[in-house]
Amino acid sequence: MATYYTLGIVKNFTATSFGALSENEWKNFLNERFDLEQYSLHVDDKAVKGTLKESVFEEHIEDFYMKLVAMIGDDYILNWYNDHQTNLDSYEHWVTELRWKQEGIPITLTSELALLFTEGKVGAEEFIIEPKLINWLFRHANLSNKLTGCVMSGIVG
Repeated sequence: MATYYTLGIVKNFTATSFGALSENEWKNFLNERFDLEQYSLHVDDKAVKGTLKESVFEEHIEDFYMKLVAMIGDDYILNWYNDHQTNLDSYEHWVTELRWKQEGIPITLTSELALLFTEGKVGAEEFIIEPKLINWLFRHANLSNKLTGCVMSGIVG
């Protein structure tokens, strides 16, 4: 089975911790990774579940693709947008996991991505640093698009 690189929008996620965290602590930790305003949240002391608000995707995905095209200088990835447009459920999905420590507290984030594109075969089945880096860079980029706070990369296949 081949593996491919992908960039996706987090459709939903579950963040868990072995220790109990307050709602405020969860939001502070996760806000580094996601723009939580774009998600409907359910919070308890050991987990947070988030679901992307449907209107956020519908209203911002075309502009997000256009920004990606401007970044890479090639419109090849528009094939995926043209096939699926604003219908979030029609995009291929992949579940991925990201782990990190925030203030010494281990956090596990399981996310379902709507795949915006896949690219080339990769010789790795797992990346540890790159998904965290891409997620953080998009989260903190000033691209004037709400979906920048909802991006993750990964390996699929």
